Amino acid sequence: MPSSGERPLVLIVDDDPAMRLLMREALQQAGFAVEEAEDGMAALDAVNLRQPDAVLLDVLMPGMDGFAALAELRKRPESRGLPVSMVTGLDDTDSIRRAFAAGATDFITKPINWTTLGYHVDYLLRASRAFVELQESRAYFNAILEDIPFFVCRWTPDGTISFVNEACCRYFGKSAEELVGRSFMPLIPEEDREKTRKHIASIGPARPVATIEHRGIRADGEIRWLRWTNRALFDEDGNITGFQSVGEDITEQKAAEEKLLLARNVFESSDEMITVTDLAANIIDVNPAFCRLTGYAREEVLGRNMRVLQLECHDQPFYEHHGQALLSAGAWQGEIRGRRKNGEPFTTLMTVNAVRNERGEQTHFVTLSTDITQLKKVEEQLRHLALFDPLTGLANRELLHDRLQQTLYEAERDRTQAALLMLDLDNFKDINDTLGHPSGDRILAQVGERLRERMRHSDTVARMGGDEFVIVLRNVTDSENVVLVAKGIVDSLSRPFLLEDRRVFLTVSIGIALYPLDGRDTDELIRKADTAMYHAKGQGKNRYQFFTAEMNRRAQERMALQTDLRRALERNEFVVHYQPKIRIGTGEVTGVEALLRWQKPEDGLVPPASFIPLAEETGLIVPIGEKVLRLACTQAKAWQAQGLPLLPVAVNLSAIQLREEGLAGTVQGILTETGLDPAALELEITESAIMQESEKAIAMLQAMREMGIRITMDDFGTGYSSLSYLKRFPISSLKIDRSFVAEVLSNADDAEISRAIIAMAHGMKLKVVAEGVETAEQLEFLRREGCDEAQGYYLARPMPAEEFSRWFQTRGAGDRV
Repeated sequence: MPSSGERPLVLIVDDDPAMRLLMREALQQAGFAVEEAEDGMAALDAVNLRQPDAVLLDVLMPGMDGFAALAELRKRPESRGLPVSMVTGLDDTDSIRRAFAAGATDFITKPINWTTLGYHVDYLLRASRAFVELQESRAYFNAILEDIPFFVCRWTPDGTISFVNEACCRYFGKSAEELVGRSFMPLIPEEDREKTRKHIASIGPARPVATIEHRGIRADGEIRWLRWTNRALFDEDGNITGFQSVGEDITEQKAAEEKLLLARNVFESSDEMITVTDLAANIIDVNPAFCRLTGYAREEVLGRNMRVLQLECHDQPFYEHHGQALLSAGAWQGEIRGRRKNGEPFTTLMTVNAVRNERGEQTHFVTLSTDITQLKKVEEQLRHLALFDPLTGLANRELLHDRLQQTLYEAERDRTQAALLMLDLDNFKDINDTLGHPSGDRILAQVGERLRERMRHSDTVARMGGDEFVIVLRNVTDSENVVLVAKGIVDSLSRPFLLEDRRVFLTVSIGIALYPLDGRDTDELIRKADTAMYHAKGQGKNRYQFFTAEMNRRAQERMALQTDLRRALERNEFVVHYQPKIRIGTGEVTGVEALLRWQKPEDGLVPPASFIPLAEETGLIVPIGEKVLRLACTQAKAWQAQGLPLLPVAVNLSAIQLREEGLAGTVQGILTETGLDPAALELEITESAIMQESEKAIAMLQAMREMGIRITMDDFGTGYSSLSYLKRFPISSLKIDRSFVAEVLSNADDAEISRAIIAMAHGMKLKVVAEGVETAEQLEFLRREGCDEAQGYYLARPMPAEEFSRWFQTRGAGDRV
């Protein structure tokens, strides 16, 4: 390398400005003076004018290429000894051969190792001088070989080393005596040897010089990467007499290349948007993910400022708001909004980091952005779902509580009133049952729209669920204003709703509670408005009702009853009485119906009508019904153990029980637990209960029918009485409702309905049971019309299990009815 005196002048000849720039920087750092020429003609002029010490001549150039320029140089006497190194591709052996034929001193392969380029040129200069001097002193030439930092060796065609320079010995940690006369193959790892053999075999007259990269083994066992340029040596007949190799360690270069390749692969394949900018936010490079996200092609943004994306943070231009912070801190992270090329907005989670040079100075910014546009949309949708009813678009229960709390705070602050209106659509269940839930949902959406239209923007309209709605009125100055609102709602919802070609009519019951008159917190107001709403329903529906103290008393009684029901279930206060079913004509007891009773320790028996509706409303009917079923099955099995004949026991199922997914499994489990034959169990289900979610009910009943359980339709004639549905249900008998039996002698319509039910049932091969038989005349009518069975007070009252056992055993065999 140049170390003193005048710096050698190297002429770089290449048509690529970038390549000339890189060569200039590498050679100047190595201590050389540099001149440049962009083509062959310019190179000839530069040689005449500046008389360089060496020339690095590219092969392929427009106009006069490197071969032509070299040939012209060698024609000139003053340039014949000028060292010229041709720059060519790694495997371009044809160019190498032509270069040497044209008079090249040496060649450099691309990609160029910039850290050793100076050594190459220095070697070129020294080798050139040594070649001239070699004619006078071979010893001096050998000294040059020993002095260069490259590994130089010669070897015979069979791989035996004949010469190594000192640098080669130092590198491999062996003396010349240890290397010369031995094969070079032990210096190469086993897995690289076949590759090396094939490389050597490829060298010949057609390809006298070739370069290979493989690993080498040093004396300490360390394995490192080497690049060898191997040149074949020929005799006068063109036969290969040996090889000369020049090598260098490229381990660091390989590692750097691998890191660069990995970084490029990460850069190119990342799903994150990566942008490299200068400190002024001018774009230097972007990856494909950037183009996919923004819609800009890479060529469209290179050199442009990041402001092209209209980046904003908290509704302020990003670089105006955070530019100085980035320059001072060198890093930033947060959510950024921007616009794609087509103007569409997007949101990213952006991380910006500064890149620093070896002196710690910021030189660039690298921005990593994750597209969270869809995530933000999902967040907004989830926020809307969390706060708004998806069917009507009204506020939901959670948002209602928040708005109500805010309204009460404002009312207290401003010393005004507020009102809460609880709305419940009257008999809306009938619409769902007759028209179906999809039609019911469309009507609920229309109800929500009408309510929204009548309210001020400052008021809140919410859907609590089902057919319940709540309205919160702010800044109420007079209760008369609330009355006007309530009347307006009643009138609005009384207008017909259009459902395709059908007009549907609704009414609404409204309960009203005032702040602070009726309560000072949200829960109390909701509770009292709910109480008032139920009172409005009890007064005949289609009306509004303000909360009163009397309503509160009734609500408290209702809550106490609910608490007592739960306690009764825990304390086993529910008992079962049994009412026989009698075959008309023979008097034979065909079975019993299990009837629920509540035995309150302090009040005695409580009639079912007093607590069953509340049990159904609260869902307690499910565990209560399961308890009744278990008691009835256990008792039927106990009667068998006492010697009584197998008497089927009938248990009523409510509509709520029928909707339970695990009902069939519960029934099967109780039968297994009690050991009762499924044929001894009969389940009675009302007509209206079956019609709710009829397809699901059919599947449930069919599953129990397949167990061997009999199914009876109770209270027939009071519901839909649809033959098209009736024939689909797996029932074995019908029960004529007691309301028809009671008037069968005094009301011609009831008598005709009873006859029709009996005839229809027999036509469908179903058994008919009449319930509520109170007189001998009613029983005689049923006998004449062919009714199969009957039950009622005239025949036998419901009785506890022990009393039934005595009644059955003392009953005469001839007790015909």
